[in-house]
Amino acid sequence: GWEYDLRTGQGIWTDEVYRIHGLSNDRDLNTPAQAMEFYAPEDRQRIAEAFKRAVEEGTPYDLELQFVNAKQEKLWVRTIGNAECQDGKVVRVFGNIMDITERKQAEAERAMLEEQFRGAQRMESVGVLAGGIAHDFNNLLSVILCCTEFAMSRARDDVRLRDELLEVKKAGVLAADLT
Repeated sequence: GWEYDLRTGQGIWTDEVYRIHGLSNDRDLNTPAQAMEFYAPEDRQRIAEAFKRAVEEGTPYDLELQFVNAKQEKLWVRTIGNAECQDGKVVRVFGNIMDITERKQAEAERAMLEEQFRGAQRMESVGVLAGGIAHDFNNLLSVILCCTEFAMSRARDDVRLRDELLEVKKAGVLAADLT
């Protein structure tokens, strides 16, 4: 955990807070302004505003933010802040910071896998639809080929008609092979 005493301007960090920041606990880097520098640039305003509201109004906060520690490791942290008031005035802000990187990575992986699963389901649906269309098309081709055979047998004397029906049969067989 951590705390910041507004009366003295002194901050205290636990060993775990130093570890998350990638610092040794002999470093004197425990002021709010110094702590803000570890948050990703796009999240600094959110944490700064939340801390300011805690100091000025006693409003607690609970945020999940991106964080880059002193070792340049990119983390996700959950930071919680509360205020202690005396005589209607905030005198101390305290809270906790937790490394939630593994949880965030697991959530991102789960979301990616869910999207892949939805994509596979869509592909399966398309496959089922295509299979159904191919089956129906083959049924139609069977009728066409049977009727062509029947017409060819009736057109024995008409060579030109037999040749044209033979072309229809060849196209039907190619279409059946295609599906």
